[in-house]
Amino acid sequence: MIRLLARPVIHRLQIARPQSRRLSVKPSALLKTAPGCSASWTQNTEEVILRVPVDPAVRGKDVQFEAHPKRLALKVKGEDLISGSLADAGEIDVDGTFWTLEAEGDQKVVVVTLGKKISGHESFQYLFEQDRPDTSVTHRCYLDIQSDKRAGRIVLGLHGNLAPRTVENFRALCGGQLGAGQVAERLHYRGSPFHRIIPG
Repeated sequence: MIRLLARPVIHRLQIARPQSRRLSVKPSALLKTAPGCSASWTQNTEEVILRVPVDPAVRGKDVQFEAHPKRLALKVKGEDLISGSLADAGEIDVDGTFWTLEAEGDQKVVVVTLGKKISGHESFQYLFEQDRPDTSVTHRCYLDIQSDKRAGRIVLGLHGNLAPRTVENFRALCGGQLGAGQVAERLHYRGSPFHRIIPG
């Protein structure tokens, strides 16, 4: 463990070149849809509603639905349309979960209502794998830290696909590329002290 004896200061800041290796942190357990299945979903405080368009010839006896607190599966005529885990989405109340087959014009839709185990309007952030945001690291910056001596380098991975404007502002502040500000000749992090260091 490095003990900093004085207020650490950012000594040198540069923008690291983007590397070809792309890192990402993604939820690993969400629902998967079959190719060509255009399922959609919405939620309210108590329920998540899935809408799955099916062939107009489908009847109730063709639908097989299986629900568990952290996983579910929907088959129509023996073909998997939706299956997978809800571990990274949320937990459902199996007793409050059901499905109906509804006609909308000349098309039929399987409507699956999932009761939420924990109420909350936006308690399910993602449900399907294709809902996941692109959390890959698009840029890297580093900060050289010093106290009484050089303490090391902090490399920061930036998620440019999630917050492109914030990433560009941060990169520009790291490299001093923003030019003059109202109170400084150049806007940058060089020489900036840490307000607080939290151990762990």
